[in-house]
Amino acid sequence: MRIIALFISISFMILFAVHDTIGTPRPSSSHDSAPILVCGAGHGGLLAAARLAAAGHHVILFEKKEESRLGWDWHDNFLARSFHDAGLKDPEWNDFIRVNDFTFISPDGNYRITTEIPLQNREIAMDRKTLIGMLVRHARESGVDIRWKSEVSGPVIEDGIVTGVIVNGIKQYGSLVIDSAGIDSPVRRGLPPSYEITREIGRGERINVYRAYYSLNKAVPYDEREYRVYLGINGMRGIAWVRTIDGACDVLIGSIDPLDTATMETIMGKIRTENRQVDDTLIRGGSFASIPLRRPLDLFVGHNYAAIGDAAAMTVPVIGSGIENSFKAAVFLSETVLSLGKPGSGSGIAYHRQDLWDYQYRFYRDRGARLCGLDRVKYFLLTAPWDDLNDLFRKGLLQASDLEKPLLGESIEISTGSMILRFFKGWYRPDLLLPMKSMLDDSREIMECALAIPPRWDEKKITRWRKELNHPFTTYSTALKGKTP
Repeated sequence: MRIIALFISISFMILFAVHDTIGTPRPSSSHDSAPILVCGAGHGGLLAAARLAAAGHHVILFEKKEESRLGWDWHDNFLARSFHDAGLKDPEWNDFIRVNDFTFISPDGNYRITTEIPLQNREIAMDRKTLIGMLVRHARESGVDIRWKSEVSGPVIEDGIVTGVIVNGIKQYGSLVIDSAGIDSPVRRGLPPSYEITREIGRGERINVYRAYYSLNKAVPYDEREYRVYLGINGMRGIAWVRTIDGACDVLIGSIDPLDTATMETIMGKIRTENRQVDDTLIRGGSFASIPLRRPLDLFVGHNYAAIGDAAAMTVPVIGSGIENSFKAAVFLSETVLSLGKPGSGSGIAYHRQDLWDYQYRFYRDRGARLCGLDRVKYFLLTAPWDDLNDLFRKGLLQASDLEKPLLGESIEISTGSMILRFFKGWYRPDLLLPMKSMLDDSREIMECALAIPPRWDEKKITRWRKELNHPFTTYSTALKGKTP
């Protein structure tokens, strides 16, 4: 009897050991019972997971952090209508504040342009942890299986096809992998070459950010409504801002070049010189991060794979904000998946890229094309010599509407009459006006090219479209990696 009992015990040990090694059992060729796997608790990933789970799909979301540590310690700006567009309940009034008009400051600090955005079009600022908390609760209530402290290290590839992901060293199989793992997603980086999806988002395509909240020196006169945005402060290729929020000074420093502690402290010294209300005491934040600062990827779907949010570079190229874009992408992705019904059978492909293509098509038509055009604006602002930008401010050649539209993810449109007036103002600097006009023309052409995205999967047409879309950025990317203006 002891021998039999020992045999049974060993059998159970082997069984559990095998289960722990393989994770989710390898599904049958039909994939009918295989779950949808979401990698990362980003805004788009959480919302897409919730919508799919609510419709009856088995959805598992893997997040490497603990729930209590989720979300950056800062506020995010986005349009309040994003909740309605995504089918979410509006937040409570005490969960957000209205963003004030922006005051842009020239690189030399001598000239200012203040926007006048109508109240109904202004963004709201919401604590990221509060927002993420809302999305996590919504996902749970919708039936998503959220697994914390579950780090995804890459995709599972079989016969050149994504069939799952590796979580904490264990293979987890699924019918579809939704990549919400951020700018440096290990899933996207590990995709097979045949997927032809950009693996790395490199220098010139990301902004390195320092974000912190400092105590407010109330003994110093200041306007709590002012939202100062600095272009090229202290010669930095990037932006910085200072505003008052929740009784503290919210400071952002963003550079397309490497941003270390020494550089940050130098910029902070300059900021404090011009904003004496910013005290030395750190209240919260004080962290560094990298955010995509480029147009959306030209391809972000493949067999059994779809990227969303920062993993697909769905941010506004001028400022790096992308919550509204991620919400819309989650709607498009979930609707595309639900329209396909049960996943296909055989060949290991549950969701073909040609079926998932409608998700990318809808995103590009709705907002991706505008973001491509704004990427050209970004290159202009970050590569123009500082003296040229100062002249744009000084002579009124750069106006408030030119700056507020990119902040809202909208394309810049200048009427013929306005352009003529600007030529009269800057007649002595044709070397400045012509590049500005060229930038606007290029931006419009790039947006039109992006809008011409093929509506259905056709490999030859899509390859040609991607080549035409990326062609202008070859030169711009080289310029961004060059010397500081």
